[in-house]
Amino acid sequence: ATHLRRMRDLYAVRRQDFLDEAYRVGVGLFDVERPDSGMNALVWLPDGLDDRLVAEAALMAGVHSYPLTDYCVRPVARPALILGFAGVQHHQLGPGLGALASVIADRAGRAS
Repeated sequence: ATHLRRMRDLYAVRRQDFLDEAYRVGVGLFDVERPDSGMNALVWLPDGLDDRLVAEAALMAGVHSYPLTDYCVRPVARPALILGFAGVQHHQLGPGLGALASVIADRAGRAS
């Protein structure tokens, strides 16, 4: 029980740190769906982007993500990436989300 409490508290802090940084970095580029629990969040991309291509470009920039379309039977109304934050240390959030924002900005510029 002690271990579970400690892990729940740790992941709650990581979730909040991730959300704070994602909201700061993503302004005007992407929207973050605030998860109430869990270890992943959805990052909604600008319309017109292909989440698979963005995920590939993000991986090349050092950011691991999963395109939402890979997990959907029907087409999604808006492209999104699934980002895990449980294993990400606080000092990695800024650089990682900054790299993702750069990829999205670059892709959005190409889509316009």
